[in-house]
Amino acid sequence: MNHLIKVFGLVMMLTVAMLAAMIQYLQFSIYKYMFHVTNIPGTYQISDDVYRNIFELIESRGFIYEQHFVTTPDGYILQLVRMVNPFIKIEDRIRLRPILLHHGYQCSGTIWLVAMNGHLDHNGNYYEMDEQKQILTNSSNQMGNSLGFILTARGYDVWLANYRGSIYSRNHTHLDIESNEYWKFSMDQLIKYDLPVQIDYIISYTKHTKLSYIAHSQGALIMFALMSMNNSYAEKIEPFIALAPAFCSFHSKVDSLFKYSASMRNVFLSYPQRFPPLIISSLLRTLCQNYFIKHLCFVFNYLIVGTQKRTIFPERLPIYIGAETMGASTWVTAHLMQLILKNDNMMNSSIDSETTKECQLEYFDYGEAENLRFYGQRTPPIYDVAKINSTKIALIYAKKDFLIGNSVQSLKSKLNVKLLDDYEIPDQTYSHMDLFWAKNSGEMVNKKVLEILNST
Repeated sequence: MNHLIKVFGLVMMLTVAMLAAMIQYLQFSIYKYMFHVTNIPGTYQISDDVYRNIFELIESRGFIYEQHFVTTPDGYILQLVRMVNPFIKIEDRIRLRPILLHHGYQCSGTIWLVAMNGHLDHNGNYYEMDEQKQILTNSSNQMGNSLGFILTARGYDVWLANYRGSIYSRNHTHLDIESNEYWKFSMDQLIKYDLPVQIDYIISYTKHTKLSYIAHSQGALIMFALMSMNNSYAEKIEPFIALAPAFCSFHSKVDSLFKYSASMRNVFLSYPQRFPPLIISSLLRTLCQNYFIKHLCFVFNYLIVGTQKRTIFPERLPIYIGAETMGASTWVTAHLMQLILKNDNMMNSSIDSETTKECQLEYFDYGEAENLRFYGQRTPPIYDVAKINSTKIALIYAKKDFLIGNSVQSLKSKLNVKLLDDYEIPDQTYSHMDLFWAKNSGEMVNKKVLEILNST
C-alpha cells in the first residue's frame, strides 16, 4: 500500500510540474482564451469575489484601504494593506488599537476577508450574507466569519500583512523578481526581516507603543520564532493570538504521501522560484466553478487541509481555494518540508512519551558544508521558544487539525510562561482552514478572539 501511495505521489507531482510548465509556456492571454468561465461547459461564475483582489474585496464591502510599503534590510519591498472604517472620523483613527493580521503558508492578506459576502450599511453596521443575499450574521447579533471586516467594523485599526514574494509584495530594490536570486529566502528571512520591519513600521506610523498580532499557522510560527530570538518583541505585542499554530510538526490525511513529497526537498532547494506558479491560483478558481470538476476540488481540499464539504458554504469553495494558493518561495516550502522530515525521523526513532518534547523549530538547513559557513556548525540551530517571556500569548486550535499534528502540544511543553488563553475549539469537525471557512467560525473562533482582545 505504501508503495502505491509513493507511486501515486510521484505521478501527481510530475503531473503538476508538467501542467505548470505548459501553463507558463502558453502565457496568460492564451490561458484566458482557453479556460475563461464562458468557454467551459458546466462553468458559471458563482460570485464576484472569485476574481476580486484584496483592494476590490475591501471596497466591495463598503470599507476603504490604504497601501503602505516597507523595505526590509535585505531589499524586499513589502506591502501592508490598512483597512479603514469610513464611519470613524479621521481625527479619531489615531486612537484606534492597531492589529496586524498575518496569513499562513501559500496565502495572503485576502485570507481574512473572503469567508462570506458582506456589506457595511449606511449606519456603519456590518452584515454578512450567503450567495443568495440572505443575511446570516451581523456585528451586533450572531458573529460574522470574515475577521478582517469584523474587527474593522468594531473600531480596530486593522493591518493586513503580505510576506515577501506574495502577489502583493513582489518588489525589490534591485533584484529581478523572475531571477532565482530573488527567491532565495526561507522562513528565516520572514522571521529576521519581514516581521520586525512590519511591526516597527505600524507602531511608528500609528504612534502607539504596542500592537496586537493575530496570525494563522505559519504566521504564528514566525512570531514564536521571532520572540524566541528577540524578547523586545514580546513587549511590543499585546496580545499575540495564534490560530492553529504550526510549530514543528505536520501531518495529512495522506500522511505517507506528504512525507514522500517532503523527501523531494532537495528539488525545491536547488530551484529557487515561486511555488506554484501564480497562474495556478487563477486556473483553480475557474475550474472549481465547473459543475463537473468541483467535486474533485472538494476532494483535493479535503486531502490537503481537511475541510469537509458539509462544514463550509460549498458554493464559495473556488474563492477559498484561490485564497489558499497565492504562492510561496520554493525555499520556504523546503523549510516546511525539513520540519516534516525532522519530525517524522523523531517519531520513528522513539516511542516514549517524551517524543513530542523533542520536536524542535529549526533554522533553514543548507546542508553540512553551507551550514558550517552560515552557522558555524554542521546542523542548523534551533529557535528556542523556552526563552519567550511574554505572558500575553493565546492559542486557538482544533483538536482534529491533522495538518499541524502535535504542534500545539509540543509548543505548550516547551513554553515556560503561562498562557493568556488556551482554547480548544469545541466543534469536533474543525480542521486547519475551518478557523476561517466553517459556517460557524464566527461563533466558534471570532467571538473568542474578541473576548481575548477585550481582556487585554
